[in-house]
Amino acid sequence: MKNLKIRHRIMTILAIAIVGALAIGSFGLREIRQTLLEDRQDKTRNLVEAAHSLMVHFHAFESDGSMTQQQAQTAAKEAIKGLRYEEKDYFWINDFVPRMVMHPIKPKLDGKDLTAFKDPNGKHLFVEMADVVKADGAGFVDYLWPKPGFEEPQPKISYVKGFAPWGWIVGSGIYIDDVDAIFMQDLKVVGGMIAVVVLLIGTVSYVISHGVTVPIARMTSSMARLAGGDVDVDIPALNRRDEIGEMAQAVHVFKDNAAEKVRLEADQKAAEERAVREKREMMTKMADDF
Repeated sequence: MKNLKIRHRIMTILAIAIVGALAIGSFGLREIRQTLLEDRQDKTRNLVEAAHSLMVHFHAFESDGSMTQQQAQTAAKEAIKGLRYEEKDYFWINDFVPRMVMHPIKPKLDGKDLTAFKDPNGKHLFVEMADVVKADGAGFVDYLWPKPGFEEPQPKISYVKGFAPWGWIVGSGIYIDDVDAIFMQDLKVVGGMIAVVVLLIGTVSYVISHGVTVPIARMTSSMARLAGGDVDVDIPALNRRDEIGEMAQAVHVFKDNAAEKVRLEADQKAAEERAVREKREMMTKMADDF
């Protein structure tokens, strides 16, 4: 750094500030998106656990003999089938085959083997759901799924939880394209703020750099001329009250000293020339008198 010019040092500070602002903004945006996604996941988990509690409720009737297993399962399916949240979001039930037990939106899937069912990316989502439940009892699975109003399947994440007595898995999912939309909106806002900050830092850095490097360059030029013997050179920045002004005052003292030295040397030379001239005149007069 000691070999860098002042302008380059200031530009280095500017670059570090810009990189820091971008890093902080990126981290903040990532945290915002992660928080939004976690909030949706927590909400979906809580809702699926509520639907799961209906299975537990009707299974209790089966256990005490007040319902047969088929009656309890039918009642549970009908109760879960009618559940809705956020107006259009729903729950479905599949088993570990995996085979669809109940889908309220696409009843044509009921009873169908879902082993070969996959999303546009090739993910066998129901197989993965069954694997997640087998491994952990419950969990999240992300995939693509058709969404009303969109031509292409949209990203979705579902929470699934198993009910061992009946070998069922109940699940529900949320589309996260709205999370991405909120994220993009926040990205525009934060990006705009970062752009304003960067512009402000850049402007201030330019003003400071210009206010320092230009006077120093002029001072350097004046000092070079002064060193070359030009005692009539103008010293810039004499009216400044900062370090550059102090430097200008010091250079001005050098200029005055140099000018005084030149004056003294000129006076001495004139005196010597006058002495020589007077001596010559005296010798001439003496010769004439002789």
